[in-house]
Amino acid sequence: MKTYITSFRFALLAALLLFVAACDTVESQPEPVAPEALPEAAFSMDLSLFDAGAAKEGAQGTNFLSAAIRVLVVNTGIYSVLYVPAQVTAAAQTVEPTWDGEAFVWAADTLVNGQKDGFKLTATPDGNAVAWAMEVSGYDERNDLRFTDFLLYEARTGLDTNEGTFGISYPTEQGSLRVLNGTYEIVDEATDSTIRFAIPADVPEVGGLKATYRQEGIWFTLDVTEPDPAKRHIMRWNTETNEGSVTAYDYNNGEEACWDASLQNVDCPVGI
Repeated sequence: MKTYITSFRFALLAALLLFVAACDTVESQPEPVAPEALPEAAFSMDLSLFDAGAAKEGAQGTNFLSAAIRVLVVNTGIYSVLYVPAQVTAAAQTVEPTWDGEAFVWAADTLVNGQKDGFKLTATPDGNAVAWAMEVSGYDERNDLRFTDFLLYEARTGLDTNEGTFGISYPTEQGSLRVLNGTYEIVDEATDSTIRFAIPADVPEVGGLKATYRQEGIWFTLDVTEPDPAKRHIMRWNTETNEGSVTAYDYNNGEEACWDASLQNVDCPVGI
């Protein structure tokens, strides 16, 4: 009997040691590694040439002006929508994330259009992907609208953030309105990226518009299609020399029309 009791105590002790070791193993598991916050470049376009050229004193060629008018439509329908997502995403880059047991969280306050906005960006691991959500709290002065924990955008990426999809919504008096869907692929934020945008059909005035924004080194392309797929506009420009071209279904008989470094009409090609 004594031998049996001794064996039982030994087995019990061994089981307890295994249990403690297992607990130590669970407790010592490392916290998951946070993905990099979404790149600001996924929500930004450099259209400064057209802003500066349109404001420039003196005459500009009709080719450049034709391109600038078409870019203005994109400014209204897409670029203005991207502004707030770009600002809060840039602010998230400066915040250290925390792990809440299910998701990584970037949270802070930042200034957008002179207004103090709070934001919370969450990244939830989902297999080989990451599900992102950006909630914001603040005040829209233009529409006299205050919002709290509003879901500004959702995105889905791979385990890195070089490419992904996103959907942006804006608050209205009637509730949330999806105003833009997009995909992006960023090989190099400084030289090589592509973003594709689609405005849902129910968005007033610009619904159904699609655009592709492409950067290749110092050359940029903005390819815009109206809801009618036959109505296409392609603007291409160089950010160092300012020369470029426009090809549109309703301008110059649909043929490419170019401008030089002084924004004056010039025969094509100009080396593009």
